[in-house]
Order: sequence, then structure tokens, then C-alpha cells
Amino acid sequence: MNPTKFYSDAIEYWNGIEPSVNGMLGGLGTGRIPQVDAIASRTFLRRLDYRLKKIDALVAADCGAGIGRVTEFVLLKVASHVDIVEPVEKFVSQAKVHLQDKPCSFICTGLQNWTPEKNRYGLIWNQWCLSHLTNDDLVAYLIRCSEALSENGVICIKENVSSFTESFDKEDSSVTRTDDSFRKIFQMANLVIIAESLQHGFPDELYPVKMFALVPKPSN
Repeated sequence: MNPTKFYSDAIEYWNGIEPSVNGMLGGLGTGRIPQVDAIASRTFLRRLDYRLKKIDALVAADCGAGIGRVTEFVLLKVASHVDIVEPVEKFVSQAKVHLQDKPCSFICTGLQNWTPEKNRYGLIWNQWCLSHLTNDDLVAYLIRCSEALSENGVICIKENVSSFTESFDKEDSSVTRTDDSFRKIFQMANLVIIAESLQHGFPDELYPVKMFALVPKPSN
């Protein structure tokens, strides 16, 4: 895989997608999917209350945020401020308009190039975006995220999971990883899983979607 082409092809694909909820969700944004998704994510975060509620003025990062759907319906329910990180300029522009009255900052860059501020975040949320990173870049990115966590902070990942083998989608230049692949990558990034859950209520023809909550492996 040529990483330069892998990333440029993905940006080219998303530049052709309308900046709307329906666009973000591949045509599934007009039915019940957005609500089912957000409810499951908020339910998952409640399992982490024992950590997140210890953090004063929690700052979250919404990574691969698109137009800020997850920020609006999930992250601002728990965070006092959200940094939106998104590589597609028109999505960032739409997010700025849609969230103009919300406590948000906007960072237009690819996750492979983003170095988050150390110790800034109580929650780093990654949803339907890590498939656009190569394995090496994903490990390096997760290590940087780990260093960006505040005390009691958590990295959350919500991604499609392939049941048998990794699957490359040429259309949007993405890789759907297996559960085992994710676990190996987490281990390489020196992260441990403290919670995980399967998304329910999505159409059967879609990939399974899993949520993971990760924290740095204790040094001792």
C-alpha cells in the first residue's frame, strides 16, 4: 500500500460527499441510525463515569469529526469543551456554522499528522475514521493520544469490525480491521481495554460496530 495515495484517495472521496448527516453516514442519516448510534455512545460513556467525573472541566477531542454530529449529540453531554479534528475543509466549515454557539475549537488536519497537546484531554473519541490510517500510523497516533490524556482520561474507539479478514475498500480508501487486528494494535500502542461493547440496532447488512475504551498500560 502506498501511504501517500492511500491518504490522498480518501480525501478525494470525502471531498465528493455532501456536508450533511446523511453524507457522513453513507446515505443512512435520514432514518433512525443517527439516534440509535448516539444513544449507544452515550450509554457506553456512562460506563466510564467513574473516571470521567473525576475530571474538572473535561476537554474532549472529536477525531475524524466530519460536521460535528458526534460532538453535538454525544460529547457535549459530558465535556465542557470539544476540539473538532477533521481533515476535510468543507466539513470543518460546516461544523463551524452548525456549532457556532457551542464551546468548540476546530483543527483541520489528518489524524496521521495531528499531535495533540500533552495532558489536555479527558476524552479522545474516534468514530468511523481510524480505517483511514495505515497500521503504522494508527499505532503512532494512539501513542500520541495516550500522551495527550489528562489524569483519568480515556481514548474511545467506535469502528466497523470485519468478522474474518481485513477488508480494503478502494472506493473510499479505507481498511476495515478485525477485532484481533485492533487488539494487536492497542497492545503495540501500550494501551489496555477497560470497557468494550457491540453496537446494537443497526441493519444486519452493515459491518458489526464495536466500541472500545482504552487507557495507557500502567508503567509498573
